[in-house]
Amino acid sequence: MNVKRVGILAWKDIVDAIRTPRLLTIVITPLIIALSIQIFFGNKLTIRIGLYSPDKTQLVEILGHVDFISTETFDSLNALEVAVSNNKLTAGVALPENFDNLLASSQFSTVNFIVSEDSNESRAAISLVQQTILAMSPISLPIKTETKILVQNAKPGISLREDLPINQYAIVLWLITGLVGNGVMLVPTLLVEEKERKTFDALLLSPASYYDIISAKALVGVLYCVISSILILLAQGGLTGSFWLALSLIIAGSFLLSLFGLLLGNLSENLNTLNSYGGLFVFLLTLPAFAGLLGPNPVIKYLQFLPTYFLTQGIVSVASGQTDKALLSLTVILAECFITLGVVVWGLKKNKRAK
Repeated sequence: MNVKRVGILAWKDIVDAIRTPRLLTIVITPLIIALSIQIFFGNKLTIRIGLYSPDKTQLVEILGHVDFISTETFDSLNALEVAVSNNKLTAGVALPENFDNLLASSQFSTVNFIVSEDSNESRAAISLVQQTILAMSPISLPIKTETKILVQNAKPGISLREDLPINQYAIVLWLITGLVGNGVMLVPTLLVEEKERKTFDALLLSPASYYDIISAKALVGVLYCVISSILILLAQGGLTGSFWLALSLIIAGSFLLSLFGLLLGNLSENLNTLNSYGGLFVFLLTLPAFAGLLGPNPVIKYLQFLPTYFLTQGIVSVASGQTDKALLSLTVILAECFITLGVVVWGLKKNKRAK
């Protein structure tokens, strides 16, 4: 591989990409989505709390004034447990009879919390309710609590999201969407347009090797993927965890997805065919990230063969502080890069021989 040739070819493709009308849509669409979420929903985690109380209580009104908490009251303890088990609530709170009167007279009985699983969100909900009750008590009476975890109702299967709060996972989701859009839609466009202009055959006859050509086009994809990722992170307020490890995953994942884009471009003789294949590829490659929104579910184990599975897992691991797991995902992605690079080169050579 000749670094100088790769640089020259990459610069040519960068210029071609700027002239491509599709570039604007491909690069800024994930950013527009991320900005829309930021504007309309913000980075706040909505905590859904259900309450059952035999009597009217001020706790419902106080919690209702907190802008990132939504409350719902239930007529029975059974209805509250059903809602929690169906994951309609972050946590349920069952208050004793005459709760407000007992609190006002410095008496207290046990408050029961009900959660579907022990997670960061459920613990945050319980803590907020406990703090609110302490604030209501005239002498900050110690709170006696019992927590019931409905483990038997937890969804089976793998969780890509793990315990990452939904607002942080949303950033991961839009990162994956941006990377897939640039890698699978922009990069193959550069290849297909050269085919349509009949300049690609001339490129193959130049001193540049197949690896030079592929690496140059993939580097263009990496460049735009990184730019798109930075814009999304700025719009969403950044991602927790190691910046350099997250950047390494984004660069490696961008290169891998750009190679998949070139594989797609090699299969497409014109832009119409590319659009047909591209929509399917985008759907498949974003599927692991969107499935991760559902939490633990049996579907995810069938998506592990997709390259974006380990990319999603790696970025989530960075945000969760699981460095070892993130490094393992990075290793898998790099191995996939070498394999995919070989497949793309083989495909281009086969197409040339067929002509």
